[in-house]
Amino acid sequence: MTAPWKALLQQALASNTSPTSQWPTLATITHDYKPRVRTIVFRGFIGDTTTSSDTDRVRWEDMLVFTTDARSAKVREIVANGSGELCWYFPETREQFRLAGTVRVVLPPHHTMRIHEADMPNSGIDWEELRKHHFHNLSPGARSQFLWPNPKQTRADTSGWVQAINDQDTQAISEALKNFSLLVFEVQGIDRLELREHPNRRMIMEKEGESWRVTEINP
Repeated sequence: MTAPWKALLQQALASNTSPTSQWPTLATITHDYKPRVRTIVFRGFIGDTTTSSDTDRVRWEDMLVFTTDARSAKVREIVANGSGELCWYFPETREQFRLAGTVRVVLPPHHTMRIHEADMPNSGIDWEELRKHHFHNLSPGARSQFLWPNPKQTRADTSGWVQAINDQDTQAISEALKNFSLLVFEVQGIDRLELREHPNRRMIMEKEGESWRVTEINP
């Protein structure tokens, strides 16, 4: 069955027109159990761009997609521990979604940490095709970031940094793709708070096997 939270999230995205409404915050933990949090850009649901041939199709197509640099610390952290939570506030409708679940990384072929074949069994999805699709969907300026020096290195002269990668720059695209990866978030629980109503309304949605249990709770 389609997850009940998906329509609510899609409605919130449609009703909040500011670009910042596409920027949830992702919290994860490191291998030594320290918290890490960062703002990321929502790129859509897997089902927006591909169809799974697996019998568990809905599960995969409801997953959220984000992009990141394969060299970033968050990739190593997520590979070590895939537990995560998104906090997503929509100011125009005054509602907050907290989405708990599992984060998986879709890395470039032959990457030393590439594990998705074992971690995403029988999905029926061409992950490499999906990865390339999202890269080509980026603006030329956003693509260029994947040719910049490694994240967290000491900053040096930036005059030689690539500023844009256009569609005809095939060599640059090939090199940038080596550093481009996807984060795929599988939602397993939702905590939704509506602040516009008084008293505020809050509900939790918990996955139980193939179904979802929805409970209204005190805010």
